[in-house]
Amino acid sequence: MSTEPYHRHPLGLPPGSVRAILALGIAIQFWIYLFSTTTHIPLFVFFLLALVPPFFAAHGTTISPNAAAGTMANPLYLPKGTFRFLIFLGTIALVVYQYYVSPEDLLRKISPAADKLHEWPYLLLSLLGGLTLGFVIGKGPWRGSPYFQDIQAWLSLLALLAFVVELLIDFVIRPAADPLGDRLVWHAILVGILAFYFSSRS
Repeated sequence: MSTEPYHRHPLGLPPGSVRAILALGIAIQFWIYLFSTTTHIPLFVFFLLALVPPFFAAHGTTISPNAAAGTMANPLYLPKGTFRFLIFLGTIALVVYQYYVSPEDLLRKISPAADKLHEWPYLLLSLLGGLTLGFVIGKGPWRGSPYFQDIQAWLSLLALLAFVVELLIDFVIRPAADPLGDRLVWHAILVGILAFYFSSRS
């Protein structure tokens, strides 16, 4: 029997579960904007998408301690590769379909709106700031603390929930309104929170 200690992960879930939820949530948000009547996909969505590839690359290093202890489980106890399959193949399939239906519409949507280009320095600063802070904080002795882990996880999940609420407001409650309304500060904060979590757990 292995004597390796059990390494607890956020919310007591299998390793990578919270990041899997966040990565899938970000992908779904991109899918919704891709198929909506929005003229352009908001810039902050692309900055969020930049957080998804590290999920594919980093998860293997986070499961190794529990793998050695014989307690490894896949995110949310689902079959191995479920989230990677959904995110990667789902995104590729939807982009190819959209291109097949209307390549002009696809290219227009993924091109930043001219009147929103001023947002990218702030979103980039928020992304890099969150990644840097997460990297530094995540190396502290409190990294394994259940309280620290759970606060991190709930904060990031609430940030994702805030984006879900925005989608409901923009496309369900008042679909005639401009979904690209000026929420730069709010979006930058949420991008920073999610970047902080991904970085601190990598």
